[in-house]
Amino acid sequence: MKKILVFEGDEDTRLLYKEGLIGDCYSVSLASSEDEALGIIKNDNPDLIAIGNHSPELNGIEFMQKLSENNLKIPVILGTSSGRCKQNFQVWSSHAHVVKSPCLTELKLAIKEIFASVS
Repeated sequence: MKKILVFEGDEDTRLLYKEGLIGDCYSVSLASSEDEALGIIKNDNPDLIAIGNHSPELNGIEFMQKLSENNLKIPVILGTSSGRCKQNFQVWSSHAHVVKSPCLTELKLAIKEIFASVS
């Protein structure tokens, strides 16, 4: 079973992602802080990280930079509330970018594509 870490500042979004992804037979861990996310990465070694961006609790782009600085090569999906973020070249370092939505179709498709490419 593939393990996904959902690192998101908004509790409702974290729970929505968890419910939707567990239904697709993924093991899902949740983190709301950088320390919590790093602890899960260290202890559980997730196969993929879905990161929220630009909330008061975190900046997904900065977190991706920390992963890179620590030589952690875990695929990342960056979720934002706006499609305009795709114009930011720093977003390009993620494996995928999705616009946050209560409909998880785009997120689930990105996850399947990433797992298919690393298999």
